[in-house]
Amino acid sequence: MARSVERNGSSAVKRSAARPSGTSPVHRDNHNVIQRKRHEEMTIYQLTDRLHGRTVCVQADHIAATVASWLAELDAWSPFVELLGRAVRDGDWPAIHAIADYLSVEVQVAA
Repeated sequence: MARSVERNGSSAVKRSAARPSGTSPVHRDNHNVIQRKRHEEMTIYQLTDRLHGRTVCVQADHIAATVASWLAELDAWSPFVELLGRAVRDGDWPAIHAIADYLSVEVQVAA
């Protein structure tokens, strides 16, 4: 960021150069977070249990709980469940497919 220095007698005053409206890095970051959150809230995912052939449609924030409940029915637990949920929230499709394959589930955006 450019700064200007004004001399006022014997002291120097640093001032930030003016930015065009809406270009603040904080503003952009907040906007991206809000947009991603809205997208997550609106997107429905189709989640398929490949072991039992059942399919449900859920929002991103319910994927981990759904897969965890399916594993609990088998008396199993995996830390990959939370990683899957995080990957879906982040939109990291290579990670989603790799983790889902490990957990014997499929994840896709519902039509």
